Amino acid sequence: MRTLILEGTVIAKTQIAHNGGEINGNVAMFRTMKVVQPSGKTIEVPVVSGNSVRGKLRDVAAKEMLDLLGEENAPLRVRIEVFQLLFSGGALTSGNNADDVDQYRQMRENLIHVSLFGGAWGNAILPGKMKVNPLIPIAKETAHIVPPQFHGEQALPSVFTYLQMDMYTRKENSKDAEFEPYLEKPEDGDRGRTSQMLYYLQSISAGTPFYWKVVLEDVTPEEFDFFISVLRRFERIPVVGGKSAVGFGQIEFKDVTWRDVTKEGDVLTIGEETTESMYVKFVTKNKSSMRAYLKMI
Repeated sequence: MRTLILEGTVIAKTQIAHNGGEINGNVAMFRTMKVVQPSGKTIEVPVVSGNSVRGKLRDVAAKEMLDLLGEENAPLRVRIEVFQLLFSGGALTSGNNADDVDQYRQMRENLIHVSLFGGAWGNAILPGKMKVNPLIPIAKETAHIVPPQFHGEQALPSVFTYLQMDMYTRKENSKDAEFEPYLEKPEDGDRGRTSQMLYYLQSISAGTPFYWKVVLEDVTPEEFDFFISVLRRFERIPVVGGKSAVGFGQIEFKDVTWRDVTKEGDVLTIGEETTESMYVKFVTKNKSSMRAYLKMI
């Protein structure tokens, strides 16, 4: 088994919106994390959480597996409990024995997706082998927590220069003559409330560079290959954060490399040829047993 570290630079191709639950009136603020500066001062730095990126990769991974297990260009359909395990990590319930080591060993062996991402099944939590760090903007306030080789050649700006505030309106159209032919005429003459909502959204600017790191701990060749396949599928439409329907959150991987920490001096780039077909071969060989297992659990 190998332990590998993927790290490099991710560039925002469009602005990114990623709310952390903080809303001040009609302003949705960008998610932040506290970073202690070398001076000892603590600063709130905007980040795209590792959990949100991991969730995007989990969805891609589930689709990848169920597509391969399907028939005649149609993905394999699974019941709701299995769907939730694969796409959202599942939920703790009563009924299964958390000490049933053999049951969870079989789950890891049959479902590489679960082995990598982990999940909750019955009353046990299966830890995954993949650790996903947040996307950290490369800036003066983060320079001491980002490896120097990813700083670039230019002087680093303040992280707050990457932030912007966007104003949006949501218009109610029932009073517009243009749309009047599409609206039933109410008997009492009341067309309901008419309003135009004004709100603000804090986002990170297009072009912002981020540092990103993923650790794959003690993975088999098939697990490593599966992650490569998932990452390549994600790269076709790489989007993070919210408001993707209006073009937000598009990113691009740049100078991303693998480092094998199992032994020294082994560096792989994503662009190099890898054993990309290993996972496909694994699924092809075990397709019947994997389908049966998904129906059985």
